[in-house]
Amino acid sequence: MAWFYAHATTHKTYTTVRGTLVLTTFLTFTTFILFPCAPPRLLPLEYGFQDPASAATATSVWTADVTLYSAIPSLYFAYAIIVGCALVHHSSIFRSHLHPTETKKSRLAKPAFVAVGIAWPVLSLLAGVATGNEFFLGAWGSLVLVVVAGIGNRIVLLGLPFRDFLFWGVGIDDACVDERV
Repeated sequence: MAWFYAHATTHKTYTTVRGTLVLTTFLTFTTFILFPCAPPRLLPLEYGFQDPASAATATSVWTADVTLYSAIPSLYFAYAIIVGCALVHHSSIFRSHLHPTETKKSRLAKPAFVAVGIAWPVLSLLAGVATGNEFFLGAWGSLVLVVVAGIGNRIVLLGLPFRDFLFWGVGIDDACVDERV
């Protein structure tokens, strides 16, 4: 996000990605709380998955069972989808016009951004499934939540004039509010 903040075509593009990321996180944690789902590595051994963190010599940075039941939807796959979409958008390969402040990318940079933008979520999903931390179904859940968060972010952005009017009404200075382009 720090890199995208510096290189996004417009501030609106950055805030769209940021807002979608925040809403996706909120929706994912809400889903974890309401419908906990254990990852495949916690299934009985006859299913063929082994939990590498349960071995006698295994150590983990997690001291509590915070992520014990967080397999569907996959939060890190949702993040990978958002990052991948931002990279593909940044490639400008699918846009007919560049923003006036945007620099033209080289012939090698455009397909590189697209390749990384596609490979990032695919490899994240494969790594999660291969290690027994995620289900393929979790990827579908993540995709749905990212789309819902993207639509929700648009709705939130439509409400900004009301927020500004409310801030004006209670005397809050707009200097502490994000500047929109």
